[in-house]
Amino acid sequence: MLYPLLRVWTRLALQFYFKKIEVSGVEKIPQDGPLLLLANHPNSFMEACLLSCFQPRELNYLVRGDLFEKKWLKPILDATHQIPIYRMKDGIANLKKNKSSFSISYEILKKEKAILLFPEASTLYVPFLRPLQKGAARLVTGAKEENDISGLKVICCSVHYTDAFSWRSNVYLKFSELLDVDQYYKKAEDKSDHLTRLTDQFAYMLRTQHFDYRETEPRIHLDHLVSIVESKHKAHCSEKINSILEQNQDAEERTLLTQDLKLYHQGQKSFFADRFATRSVALHLILLLFYFVVSIPSIIVLIPVFYLIHKAVSRKIKHKEFVPPISVAANMVYHLLISTLVLISFTSICNFWFGLGAFIILQFSLYASSLLKDKLKLVRLFLNEETKGRYAQYLNIINKYNI
Repeated sequence: MLYPLLRVWTRLALQFYFKKIEVSGVEKIPQDGPLLLLANHPNSFMEACLLSCFQPRELNYLVRGDLFEKKWLKPILDATHQIPIYRMKDGIANLKKNKSSFSISYEILKKEKAILLFPEASTLYVPFLRPLQKGAARLVTGAKEENDISGLKVICCSVHYTDAFSWRSNVYLKFSELLDVDQYYKKAEDKSDHLTRLTDQFAYMLRTQHFDYRETEPRIHLDHLVSIVESKHKAHCSEKINSILEQNQDAEERTLLTQDLKLYHQGQKSFFADRFATRSVALHLILLLFYFVVSIPSIIVLIPVFYLIHKAVSRKIKHKEFVPPISVAANMVYHLLISTLVLISFTSICNFWFGLGAFIILQFSLYASSLLKDKLKLVRLFLNEETKGRYAQYLNIINKYNI
């Protein structure tokens, strides 16, 4: 009961937090049958939330076993389909518990359900794919060889954030082709070392969807490449981005690409200004005023506390990867409390319908505040004199790299 409610609630919260959540390839996910979903892991449990909400299957999750040691958290983890998995640093005694965790996973797959696993085995906010551990391959071989589970499919998803730490940034979810485990075993010529070969296959499936960033490259500039390609193409963006990166592999070419993107750091603003100019200034200002008026209730009771929660979490949490998802989760709880309080208060003062109306107005106000944020950014960029006249750099990159 808790899972479907959280799924709807979390989806709304994520659509408020991110300006754009673009999902491609989701139609490749089978509607039924045993499924293993693999993804990169740059931003703690934010990926689990996104993948739970923006694909059709109900998921079970393999998560860090030490989380289950928190007594207050364990009931929530159990209610949301979490399965503990332990690592070497958790100690030998805990590692032995993985046998039980894998047994639970096999039972889930036998019931033709889906499991989400992060084969990088840890979270780190980097734009490149890190080496995969063999846990996913071990789960697949155990399902096939020891439990004779037929029909198992594996699909990978690349998750890329343009700036996970900022409200109203973008995130891209790109699903790979399916791997049919039965067909894999039929075609496998070498019957040994399935763990290594499957791990390599999973890495390939993720890498073909992932943006091919290098560890030494400045992330912000290559994120601009993502935004440029997305502005020109709605489909096959990852293929286009990786094609550009592959065509500029050697050091000199890659340096020139990075320099062009560095210049575009300002050119991007001109792109927004160009979009702004397609409508009259008066219309933009009217919309800005309208969004502000509608946003007033949320600006009074929600937005300042959201900001303070984010600042408090940023100070308290040591690992930055946990800041965005914990902030979103804390804001969800605060939003629920305030919304419930508004409903109860206005109902007791007037009547239920008045209370319901106040509740709905607050939700619309919160949505308008996100539009206000987007519009303010657009207006600010347009009014910034330094950004005018630099649209040429945007066009230069489009033409030079055949975007």
